[in-house]
Amino acid sequence: MSSSVPFPGQLMEFWMGKAVEWDQTKTPAVQFDVSLHLGQLRSFLQDVFKDSTREAIERFPFIGQLLGRLCWNLYESRDCLLRCLCCMYSAQPQGAVELKANQWIQLLSLYSLF
Repeated sequence: MSSSVPFPGQLMEFWMGKAVEWDQTKTPAVQFDVSLHLGQLRSFLQDVFKDSTREAIERFPFIGQLLGRLCWNLYESRDCLLRCLCCMYSAQPQGAVELKANQWIQLLSLYSLF
């Protein structure tokens, strides 16, 4: 990994920080920051979920927190988040983590419809 590419933990920390920042105010500057970073956020989320749900959760234990926070404060990215949630869904869950993830995904998907 090159020195210009952050480690996965640093990426998660960066996006969690952005999600918190974006949630705190709804000023034009924050909306501009959201639009500026939305493409990078989509790329990050797609990269996280290219593997199985279990692997994504193992690599990024707080991914559920991040997605939940983003679902509540980023109206512009709901389509991206729903696609990521669908990627996390396990048709045949292999354990407690995947079962819990499925429940969480179903709940967030229902909330995002309203």
